[in-house]
Amino acid sequence: MTVSFIIPTPDDIRKKTEAVFKRCPCDFQVEAALTLLQCEYVILVAPTGSGKTLPLWIPSLFNNSGITVTITALNILGEQNKNELKVVGIKAVSVTTSNASADLYKDITACKYHIVIIPPEHAKPNAQFQKILLTKSFIAKLFNICY
Repeated sequence: MTVSFIIPTPDDIRKKTEAVFKRCPCDFQVEAALTLLQCEYVILVAPTGSGKTLPLWIPSLFNNSGITVTITALNILGEQNKNELKVVGIKAVSVTTSNASADLYKDITACKYHIVIIPPEHAKPNAQFQKILLTKSFIAKLFNICY
C-alpha cells in the first residue's frame, strides 16, 4: 500500500486548515504545503515565529494518513508541536531521550503516528530508527521527511 490522495486546491487548503487548526494560512504557507503535497522539494526560509511549521502539518489533512517525519533540534519545540497536533486530532509523537524505547519504536514502525518528530541525535545514529526507515510497511506510508 502506498500513500495516495487527491491534491487539493489552494482554496481547499485554506478552508480545511482554518477549520482544523483555527488559523488562516498565509500565501507562503499554502504554497509550501501545496508543493509538499505535489511531492516536490521545498526550501522555506522565513523569520522566527512567522509560521514555517504549519506548512509541514497541512499535508496531514489531505494525504490519507501518510506519515511525516520531522527532524527538529529542540525537544521543547517537538513537545509543543506534538501537543498542538494532539488537540486537533492528529496522532503525533515527539521522540526524546526520556521516551525513546523499544516499545515506542515498535509503535512508530506499526504506523501508529502520522507525525513523528525526532531530534537529529535520535535520527541518524540510532539503529532502531534506521531500521524503521527500512521497513516496507513504514516506507509505504511515508509521505515525507522534513528538517
